[in-house]
Amino acid sequence: MHVLILMVLIPVVLRGAWSSRRQPGRARIAWAAGAAALVVVALLVAALAPAHGYSLGKVVGRLLMPLSLLWLALWAAAAVCWWTQARGTAAALLAAWIGVTLAGSNVVAAKLMHGLEAAYLDPAVLDLEHDVIWVLGGGTTSGHGQVWLGFSGDRVAQGARLWHRGRAPLLVTSGSTPPGGTSGHNSAEATLTIWRELGVDPGAVILVETAHNTREEVVRLNELVSSHGWRRVGLLTSAWHLRRAMALVERSPLGARDDVVITPLFADSRSGGSRSLWSLDAALPSGDAFFRIQTASWEYVGRWTGR
Repeated sequence: MHVLILMVLIPVVLRGAWSSRRQPGRARIAWAAGAAALVVVALLVAALAPAHGYSLGKVVGRLLMPLSLLWLALWAAAAVCWWTQARGTAAALLAAWIGVTLAGSNVVAAKLMHGLEAAYLDPAVLDLEHDVIWVLGGGTTSGHGQVWLGFSGDRVAQGARLWHRGRAPLLVTSGSTPPGGTSGHNSAEATLTIWRELGVDPGAVILVETAHNTREEVVRLNELVSSHGWRRVGLLTSAWHLRRAMALVERSPLGARDDVVITPLFADSRSGGSRSLWSLDAALPSGDAFFRIQTASWEYVGRWTGR
């Protein structure tokens, strides 16, 4: 936050220096103030880095990343335009700079994710026993004849861990590319392949390959609960996805049944990271924060639209 404040103040100081260039006394004071502000920025970056686990090399490295260079270029262009009286252009560039700052902020990302996850992060639920644990799709990817854990892969690993710990005798894996999709990826089959390699008995796994999104997975969940007579179901997915998944469950026929307990089981929490306004993370945007904010926004939009 110190860095952000000074980045706003520096153009003001330099603008005053430019306006005072014909008045030697005032010009010297203004230019000295501008130089001092730049030195303070450098000192603050150097001081904040060790305090928050950054080496100077990592700070420089982050500043040289494409996103940071774009961020700095927008700020510099806005400062130059304002300095040279192009106020309208400066305002537009400053708005773009603020947008990039917020959209790539680790602080914003952590708070959005925390809003999605906070109600589902009780570790005690991971010790409960269930008739079945249903692991929602989306945790795998594939290519070159191989399957891997993807961005949400912790849900796949968590399912295997809970099965090995005896929390349920049966696992369900679901999800596949919708008809017409370009990837042809079968998430359910890929999950089974990984589980088999992790020592899960394939006979203890049910594949649901006809569900292509969370809403369809909940429809199939309703059908299989009725046909198998399950009473204790663990619904396992990424912590940031549970709020939307449980809302879909509550709006389904299962939401009106008193004889079936659906327990949300979390994996892959993304609400960690810096929430301090005084850390270097508050100033420098990051690609990871962009991705987390986009993921959280997708979940909020899906929740508001009932999908």
